[in-house]
Amino acid sequence: ATAYWRGEDSEQAGRGRRPKRDAKNPCNLPAEARRWIQDIASYLVRVRKGATSTWGYPAHRDDHSNTQYAFLGLRAARDCGAKVPAQVFVQSAKTLIERQEPEGPKVPRIVVSTDPNQSDYVVGYDRARGWSYLQQPFMATGSRTTSGIAVLAICHDALTNPKRAGLYDSKLERQLTTSVADGFAWLDKNWSVRDNPGLGRTWHLYYLYGLERACIFGGRELLGKHDWYVEGARVLVDMQEGDGRWQTGMMDQEKTFQSSDIVDTAWAILFLARSTRPMPPIPAPVVTPGD
Repeated sequence: ATAYWRGEDSEQAGRGRRPKRDAKNPCNLPAEARRWIQDIASYLVRVRKGATSTWGYPAHRDDHSNTQYAFLGLRAARDCGAKVPAQVFVQSAKTLIERQEPEGPKVPRIVVSTDPNQSDYVVGYDRARGWSYLQQPFMATGSRTTSGIAVLAICHDALTNPKRAGLYDSKLERQLTTSVADGFAWLDKNWSVRDNPGLGRTWHLYYLYGLERACIFGGRELLGKHDWYVEGARVLVDMQEGDGRWQTGMMDQEKTFQSSDIVDTAWAILFLARSTRPMPPIPAPVVTPGD
């Protein structure tokens, strides 16, 4: 367990923790529960916001936060045997790729040396390109960029496991892996665990949980030279209140109990517990020093 959580062999340790999706009843659930899970997955598919295959609040346009949580639900449902059309994941992947910043500065892809006598080295460059909450007005932020990475990672996994979907061609896969690498480059360039890049202290702990999820999905123990877990954990331990909760004053600046304390505390614990179940890491696209 220690090796798994600290990433010493996360790919190997993660095997066996995920239900076999081609099994008849992978989560060992009664028939009624399986029907209920399928109903929920089918409902999520029905309430997508049109051809974009994204989600939003019922009376509002789509956003990348609702989309992220819909995909977390669909991922869990598939793990327990629910059927979700491959086209849902293909169209969502295309939408998120299109909605990412079109351009961004070069960020070196660094391989950190494990030998203290050797220097780190650069193997190439990615482009720092993030995501926004809404497409217009566009403002890339840390929490939205982690959402974009998570959605693409879930799409990639759904389209390759337990077998590759015919709709997932090599061109789309190259676009997706490049998009994910560039999203991580944006997080590296705008690195912070003390606030939510682009938004300051707003939705700070929501961003940290998103960072944990994106890095686990992407198989990243480091972002650039940053050990995201160690740095984030130090911040969270320092932030904890004496009664055990976390309180950012997201809804009220008064030092009294607020409903936001519940979600702040949940997000902090989810980060500290490294709660996200890993998937096979998305391979980074090949880059060269000139890219």
